[in-house]
Amino acid sequence: MKFIIKYCFLNLILFSFITNAQNIEKRNTLYNQKSEANLKGPVKSSQVYYSQIDENLSLGVKNYIFLQHNASFYKYLYLDLDKNGYGKINIVDLLVKKDTPLNLKAIYVNYIDYDSIDRKNKEKYKSYNKKYFPINDYYLLIQANNTYSSSEESETTATINTEIKPQLQYIYKYNFDSNNRIKEEITYIKTSTDHFSKSYKLGDFDTKKIYLYNEKDQIISQKIIQKYGSEFEETQVKYKYDLKGRISQVQFYDVEGNIASSEEYLYNSTEDYIEKVKYYSADKTRENTSNTIKTFNKGGDEIEKEFIPEYPEQTFFSKHFFYSYEYDNYNNWIKCNVFLDNKKEGIPTLVMERKIEYYN
Repeated sequence: MKFIIKYCFLNLILFSFITNAQNIEKRNTLYNQKSEANLKGPVKSSQVYYSQIDENLSLGVKNYIFLQHNASFYKYLYLDLDKNGYGKINIVDLLVKKDTPLNLKAIYVNYIDYDSIDRKNKEKYKSYNKKYFPINDYYLLIQANNTYSSSEESETTATINTEIKPQLQYIYKYNFDSNNRIKEEITYIKTSTDHFSKSYKLGDFDTKKIYLYNEKDQIISQKIIQKYGSEFEETQVKYKYDLKGRISQVQFYDVEGNIASSEEYLYNSTEDYIEKVKYYSADKTRENTSNTIKTFNKGGDEIEKEFIPEYPEQTFFSKHFFYSYEYDNYNNWIKCNVFLDNKKEGIPTLVMERKIEYYN
C-alpha cells in the first residue's frame, strides 16, 4: 500500500512538471540587457538619476546610498538598447542629480558591438526555463560574441580622447551533448593589445563552464574554471528547483568549496511570481550582515529590504528599507520613493527618477 501511494505521488509530481513545461512557451535564452534591467516594452533608452535627497543625512549614510545602496538597486545609470533589447551603450556609475549633463564620450561609458550573425545563430537555442525576475540566472544564459569599446584618456593630458576605440572582444563557444543540451561554454577574451582578427587556440580559454543536469534536464550545477596565466581556479554554481520546476535556490561556491553566497526564491502562493528572496553573503563588508531579505511586487520591483542581525544586540542605521513607485503605460517605474528610516510613507529619504524613451 505504501509503495502504491509513493508511486502515485511521484507520478503526480512528474505529471505536474510536464504539464507546467508544456504550458510554458519555449523562450530565447540569449542574454540581453533589457531583461537584466527588468524593462518592459520597446525601450530605446533608460536613464536613472535622483531628484530629491534628505540633506540632513550624515555623510556616512549618504556615502552608503550612493556607493552601495544604488549599486545593488539598479544595474545601469544609463542604458541604450537596440530594438531587440541588446545593449548598445551603457554606463555603470554613481547616481547623479537630475539635469546633470550626460557625457557619452567619458571614459566610463561602454559601447557594445554584437556579432550579428553569431547572435542570430545563438537565438535559435530555446529553453522551457521561464524567466522570473529577480532570479540570478546570468550564468544560465547564452552569450553572444561582442566587442566592448570606450573612450580613453590621453596619455599626455588629462583631457578625454573622444575617439571610441575597441578594447575587449568576447568570444563565446558552446559544445552540446547527445541530448542537444549545453555541455560546455568556453569564453575567449581578446584585449586591444591583441589583434582582434587573430584566431584563438582551443586550449587557450579564459573561462570554461561545465554543465551538469538531472533526469528532468534541469541544470543542477556549473563548474566554472577560470584561467589566470598558467594557473586555474575552479568555482561552482548549484541550482535547486521546486515541484513546479521553478528555480528555488542558487548557491555560489568559492575556490575552497565554501558557500560564498546564496539566493533562495519564495514564490507567491496564488500568482506565478517571486515574492521574496533570501540573500546570504559570506562577505559582510557591504551590508554589515550576511543575511538580507528582499520583497518584490508582481512586476519584479523591490518594495522592501530587511537586514537580519548577526547577533541580538546588532543595530543598523535602518533595519528596513521601503520603496514605492509611479509607473508609465508599459509598467516600468519612472519614479521611486526610497524610505531608509523604517517607515513606508511621509517624506522619502531619496527620490529616484527614470527617464525612458521608447521605439515607435
